[in-house]
Amino acid sequence: MKRIISLLLCFIIFSGTVYCAEPTASEIFDETLELTEQYYNYGITKEELMESAIKYLLNNNPEMLGVLSKGAYEALDENSYYLTKEEYEERLRDVTMEISGIGAMLQIQNGKAVITEVVRNSPAIVSGLKAGDVILNVNGVPVSGYVVEDVVALVRGPIGTTVNLQIERNGKILDFRIVRALITLETVTYKKLEKNNSGYIKIDSFAANTYKEFQTAILRLAAVGVDKIILDLRNNPGGYLISAVNIANFFVPDGKPIVIEDFPGEENDFTYHAEGDFERFKVVVLVNEYSASASEVVTGAIKVNKVGPVVGTTSFGKGTVQSSHTLPNGDGLWLTVAQYNLPDNTNIHGAGITPDYLVENVEVPVDLTEFPEITKEKVLKIGDKTEQVKVVKQYLEALGFTFRENDELYDDEMFEAVKLFQSATGLYPYGVCDITTQTKILEMAGEATEIIDKQLEKATELIYEMR
Repeated sequence: MKRIISLLLCFIIFSGTVYCAEPTASEIFDETLELTEQYYNYGITKEELMESAIKYLLNNNPEMLGVLSKGAYEALDENSYYLTKEEYEERLRDVTMEISGIGAMLQIQNGKAVITEVVRNSPAIVSGLKAGDVILNVNGVPVSGYVVEDVVALVRGPIGTTVNLQIERNGKILDFRIVRALITLETVTYKKLEKNNSGYIKIDSFAANTYKEFQTAILRLAAVGVDKIILDLRNNPGGYLISAVNIANFFVPDGKPIVIEDFPGEENDFTYHAEGDFERFKVVVLVNEYSASASEVVTGAIKVNKVGPVVGTTSFGKGTVQSSHTLPNGDGLWLTVAQYNLPDNTNIHGAGITPDYLVENVEVPVDLTEFPEITKEKVLKIGDKTEQVKVVKQYLEALGFTFRENDELYDDEMFEAVKLFQSATGLYPYGVCDITTQTKILEMAGEATEIIDKQLEKATELIYEMR
């Protein structure tokens, strides 16, 4: 009744004209339910009325299911989503790590879509996108406030099609036109280091295949005498909890806690412990502000159990666990079911993990002064074996490409790299490094920057000191 009186007062002139904003549809609906509950002669509750309204709406407008469900999930935390069939299938495809897109990893941070990593040999890296770039709009659609699935859905598309991104970088607005390609992602890379029986393993995400990839990497390194690992989890957005637990088990001593799953009700809590009597590895962990979720599980287990030092910048701070559920119509739920705590029972959600050694990287222009000259005298094609092929490879590496061998042979790998470069820069993508392509490579390399990896330098110093 008070609300009705207040609405009436909006139209009373008192000491001048009073203007009242027109009530929204949701406010009028809420008022309807309240008045009906209060005055209906036979008794009814707001909950019963709401249930009847939802059934009526969906029975007469089944196409509203997704909108209504997404609206309901707005009441949940930022990591819970109602996904349409297409969105759900897209998320499940992420698990296979084979997608059609541009090759950029995203996170939502304070309502902004932030690129956390650009994939090696991808259209994103060729076009000049960088970790830390904020996506303002996709094909003219502003994405501020979007959930990550909605941003990803706009960015991805059929192979060979174009997506236009507007990016904010260090206060500047930049525009990118990028041609989508098939991105096949391996999540683990590794190598043996020069000294002290040391190795390096980088994990890009914790996907379905990550543990097997990691197991292969670490056992191959162990076979050549490696017993100390730099574990690089920078820009890793997380993934499967069990994958993180299995990987942490290679470092955390037998019997020590790795992570605590904290469910509603203490009786449901579960602590994962390291188990097995195989040899553990000494470790230095690298993290940054884009290391999240499962990355933080591994980092926290290593740090709290005092297995090895952590180097870099404070991690992202995602301390919740999600599960997926498929609905009969193919839509899906991505639902927060628990939080995880570090072995000392600390929850890092919103706070992250502070490294033992806080180290920032430095970005500088690529120094091309010592690079050999691209002469632009000859078209280069598959099968050629000349010094100029090696030179072009060097410039492509400055743009973010990697080659198994930086030699003089124009092989299949070089062909695919040139084709991808041409596609990403608006040239005809036919894999032949013609004079126009060579000119474009020179132009792009002149604008390229590189990161002086102070974090890795510190981690390497620490791993070489270990005994």
